[in-house]
Amino acid sequence: MWTVDLVLRFVFVIAAPIALVPLAVVVPMGGVLVGVGAATAIALAGSDRWRARTATIPVAGGFLSKLAGLGDYYREHPPKPLIYYIAYPLLAPYWLFVRDARREFLLYRRINAIAFLVMVGAGAYDYIKNWRPEIPFGAFFTSSIASLFLQLLVTMCLVMPIVTTIVRYHTSGHRRALAIMLGISVLLATAMTIFAMRSDRASPSAQIRLRWRAAHDPARTTATLQDAVAAAQAAPDDTTARTAARGALAAVWRPDEVRAFNVRRADNITLVHAYLGRRRPPLWLARRADGRYITLRDELPAELRERLTRR
Repeated sequence: MWTVDLVLRFVFVIAAPIALVPLAVVVPMGGVLVGVGAATAIALAGSDRWRARTATIPVAGGFLSKLAGLGDYYREHPPKPLIYYIAYPLLAPYWLFVRDARREFLLYRRINAIAFLVMVGAGAYDYIKNWRPEIPFGAFFTSSIASLFLQLLVTMCLVMPIVTTIVRYHTSGHRRALAIMLGISVLLATAMTIFAMRSDRASPSAQIRLRWRAAHDPARTTATLQDAVAAAQAAPDDTTARTAARGALAAVWRPDEVRAFNVRRADNITLVHAYLGRRRPPLWLARRADGRYITLRDELPAELRERLTRR
């Protein structure tokens, strides 16, 4: 029999990729996806089957087999309504002090630990690849802490609703609906991933790195911006101008940082600029048709001044 909670769960699982994938453009979601994937696999396999298949795995078998405790718990304690798990972080006082609720929370600690390790590993790789040696470790650490907290929060808000949804659909006999729901969710996730991969926006992390890299060597930054403006000015159209400018900017900035730069033209003036957020001044340089550079905002036409406040 269908209930309001089952319908809401169906909608939630389908809608999750629509919200999650665009968020991945802004914040790395590798750890979240691993956590959600592991939890989904456990719920679909069932505790007994999961325990039997993982117990013999060398080294990690003991750790992985204990994840089956989720299924054992839900046999004795049916999942609560979906709204409880969506609002889970806000209900911390309840599940910290109520024994059964606290036990349920602790059962997810291993899944969260897996997600956390993936997040830390991805962060270390990101630091080595994109931050060092020009950018101070403190800047990376501050950015990473905020990102890590957001990823853990998203993991908590996704893993428990998805696991309990699979359990509810299994126990209520709606296995065909479960298969349809997961199939639609995968298709939407695939479509949204393709859309996200085509996004031309720079992430907040890339914007932070862009700013620090510009400050690392101001003389080189200025020279590179001049090269970028000259390349854009020589291009026949806006699309080619942006490509040419970004090609020149790659001498200083990483590919995902370069995506923050755009090119605008007005009144025979070419502007190359990067939007760095509401609280940060944009990084920009403009050039007149006669080759003279513009570095003062008031000398720009109104149309280009307005563009400095946009991505």
